[in-house]
Amino acid sequence: MNNPEKKNIFRRIFMSNIFENIYHFLLMYAWLLLSIVGAFVGLVIIIFVLEWMFPKDVHILNYALTDKTFKELYSNHHYHAAIFIAEGDTSYVNDHLKNLPNKDMLRDCYLHVGEYSKAEKIGRDFLNLNPDMSDVSDDDKEMSKLSLDFFHAVAARDLFRLYERMGDREKQLEMYNELKKFDNDKRFSKVNDMLAKHGYKLPITDEEHSDIYTLEHNLKYDIICGLHLENPDAAIDSLKNYINHVWQVPKFKSSLKLTFVNRLISWYLEKNDIFQAQAMLLNGINIVPAIDKEEDLDPLGDFAEYCYILHDYKNARRFMNVYMRFMDKYYSEEDLGYLLAEARIIKYQNKVSSENIDRLIHCCRGLRTQISKNFAGMTTSQQEYFSQELKEPFSYALALLNEYPNNEKLVELCFENEVFNRGLLMRTDALLRNTLINSSDTTLLNDYEQYIAFKQELIARDEVVGPGNFARRMYLKQKITELEKELSVKCSEFARSNYSDIRVADIKSSLSREESLITYVEMPGKHGSSLGAFLLNKKEGLLFLPMCSSEELSSLAEIARTNTPGLCVDNKAYHYLFEKLAGKIDPKGNVVYSPAGIVHRIPLMALFIDDNTTIGDKYNLRALANPIDSYKKGTKKEYEIEQMKVALWGGIDYGMADSENGNVVKTRAVLRGDNLIYLPGSLSEVDNISRMLKGKVGSVTPYTGNSATESSFKREASSADIIHVSTHGFFNEDKEHEHGSAMHNSGLFFANANAAWKDDYKPQSFQTGYEDGILRADEIETQNLGSCELVVLSACETGLGEIKGDEGVYGLQRAFKLAGANNILMSLWSVPDAATEELMRRFYEFLLSGKDIDRAFYSAQKSMKDSKNPIYGVRDWGGFVLLH
Repeated sequence: MNNPEKKNIFRRIFMSNIFENIYHFLLMYAWLLLSIVGAFVGLVIIIFVLEWMFPKDVHILNYALTDKTFKELYSNHHYHAAIFIAEGDTSYVNDHLKNLPNKDMLRDCYLHVGEYSKAEKIGRDFLNLNPDMSDVSDDDKEMSKLSLDFFHAVAARDLFRLYERMGDREKQLEMYNELKKFDNDKRFSKVNDMLAKHGYKLPITDEEHSDIYTLEHNLKYDIICGLHLENPDAAIDSLKNYINHVWQVPKFKSSLKLTFVNRLISWYLEKNDIFQAQAMLLNGINIVPAIDKEEDLDPLGDFAEYCYILHDYKNARRFMNVYMRFMDKYYSEEDLGYLLAEARIIKYQNKVSSENIDRLIHCCRGLRTQISKNFAGMTTSQQEYFSQELKEPFSYALALLNEYPNNEKLVELCFENEVFNRGLLMRTDALLRNTLINSSDTTLLNDYEQYIAFKQELIARDEVVGPGNFARRMYLKQKITELEKELSVKCSEFARSNYSDIRVADIKSSLSREESLITYVEMPGKHGSSLGAFLLNKKEGLLFLPMCSSEELSSLAEIARTNTPGLCVDNKAYHYLFEKLAGKIDPKGNVVYSPAGIVHRIPLMALFIDDNTTIGDKYNLRALANPIDSYKKGTKKEYEIEQMKVALWGGIDYGMADSENGNVVKTRAVLRGDNLIYLPGSLSEVDNISRMLKGKVGSVTPYTGNSATESSFKREASSADIIHVSTHGFFNEDKEHEHGSAMHNSGLFFANANAAWKDDYKPQSFQTGYEDGILRADEIETQNLGSCELVVLSACETGLGEIKGDEGVYGLQRAFKLAGANNILMSLWSVPDAATEELMRRFYEFLLSGKDIDRAFYSAQKSMKDSKNPIYGVRDWGGFVLLH
């Protein structure tokens, strides 16, 4: 039963005066509460609808959420995630003044993760900032202008440091000149005084050191660093004096002192002044204990490296361990600085363990990602410097592999590094060109055409000596850099989306059952470079094989320099370069190889295994510019010989010496100042090939005599499927004429070239379309040969050039690859004129018989090798190589 007393108690409570007042309040003010709640809910709904309908104009809720999330991620050093948030809402970091602090934090995020091109964009925005001050009162205008001066000074300083990281000397000098403005008229001192007068603190000050950290102190160091670009000795003296000054100030931050010491040590090492570098190192060791704040330990990483370079290994390890604790707290494991620090600490430990190899794998893969991210927005010179600066971990991995060649993890890591690094600059350039050429954006195409036109004029003006040429060249260089940067940035997202870090399994799956891939690699060592090779096929998997020692490699290089044909018949070359691989390769299958170092100069197919048999006789060997091409095979359009358009140049009238000298030329190689002698075999070669192909291919167009001009090549080559050039060639001019650009030091000769080559004629003024008859490699690379299936360079030494590490040979072969040609047939030594004519005739005969390019080339060589005519030796047929 229900208890009536309990009911009475509850009734009395709920009917009391307290509840009566509550009821009264709710009845009287409920409408007001509901109205407020309803208005708030309605406002939120309206904002959501407006943000959904007009996302570019309305972003109240999104902004608040983005701002809070971004700042939390930034303060917790999650830079990748912070970038993702900021880039997801571009209005959050637009050019409005209130967003400047946010943009500065985003710039710092980009620096941490290594996306320098994006950091540069924000830095440039800051440098060019010129806000509207029309609504600023007269009393505040002076303050505002001085504040803007301060802001520009800091922006110039930050850009100066960024360009130093990027290795862009010209841009550094530009920012150095900006910084000198503040040094000369003391504007930064006025800024500091004015801000202090109004009670402001500079972002670079703190309470403890407010009298020390003025803008003047911070910029002084960067101005000295800029001076080093123009006068290294003066900069060293200035920095020494500056260090002596700050040494006397007890409150001057120890971390900044260590930064100065690091810089001075690096300059002494550049001068190879080990004694002074070691003296500064001792000063630095005394400074380190005085750094009392963990966030000030950033300079310790570079200082540890200098300890290592100067053989103080104990302190290198000790300081690096402290530095890694700093990195763990303030950096993410994927950040560029962290990856480089990780590689160094493995190097300092100098031991192979499973943990260290795993860390090295993480480091190298992370660096490959960082390089790919940055390349898309950099100029060519910046790319070259950036990639070289980050290659130390890759070199260290190879050095470890030299000691532990059977470690499977190391073998796989080093092979993937090689696949990534080999021809990296060339691949990036080709991707950019293809993106631009195939773009439907007319503005982008016009900018690219202008960029190419400027490059072509700059190359041509290198041969002009008249007044005004210097100023025009400076202008062209500036415009080329600006356009290159602009085009690269516009194509950056496309390039990033096309990046994939190719692994061993990817390439292995692309190989057929009988196919093998050989990747030669130069191995760093304490006593010089040695040669190794990676072998990949279905049967063996991935193997690493040391091929020859540094001493054996040196002996090969010396013979190759003086007598490469003799090296081919020497069994020693086969023993050093191929014998260890032979037992692991299926002779019935294709063997593709990517050369490195000395292998670039040696035709493997022509190496004799015994007195009668060459490698080409036993193996179906093909040369690849890059091992990654084996993975991407089949992506190139297939051509039928019957449909091809063929353009040939030969029997060229070089002018002057042709009529003066009746001597018969024996080879097609010449030195600077030599007469360019008419090549009778060249004319019969082109005539015979033209008659042979006529009616059997799409079209044949020969250019001979005076019509075989440089301009005719530039005009007609872009539409040809086969380009055949039979002429004199040159590589590596004498010291007097050697050019700073390796791509300018090799080329081909066309009509009327003798004046410029023999008499060193240079015009006094530039005219559009000026041609001197010398087609250099840097001119060729600006052509569009994307539809060209085969380039035949029937000239001497056309496969030679300056070998630059992973990028291979800088010369004609690189030029034609950059221009887009698919296959290049070229020579590695001076080949007799008559023998060249015979080899080319046989090559086209086999090509017309239905053989593909590879088999036609091999068959032509073999037919001459096996010929009963005793006049043909390896010098006559072995010097040509076919590069895919």
